[in-house]
Amino acid sequence: MTYRITVDFPQWMNPRTRTRPDRQWSAYVQALATHEEGHVDFVVSHYQAVATAIKKATCLTADAAANAALQPIRQHDLDYDAATNHGATQGATFP
Repeated sequence: MTYRITVDFPQWMNPRTRTRPDRQWSAYVQALATHEEGHVDFVVSHYQAVATAIKKATCLTADAAANAALQPIRQHDLDYDAATNHGATQGATFP
């Protein structure tokens, strides 16, 4: 199975400048990438449960089965963001 996960990051509007805020921005984006990787890693390690739930379901129950199987992933995202203050404890803060 092949899959692609895309994480969109904010962009510095004037990357040609080499001011202190630009360097701080780079550090912020790196820390944000670390935080987002935590979300992605959990999805990658748990997506199979969603696929399995859908395969075991009928056409009428597939949506509910998928949503039930997605619940642990959704809860992880909430708990992870709460534990890391949306990445702030991992350095994802910008002045």
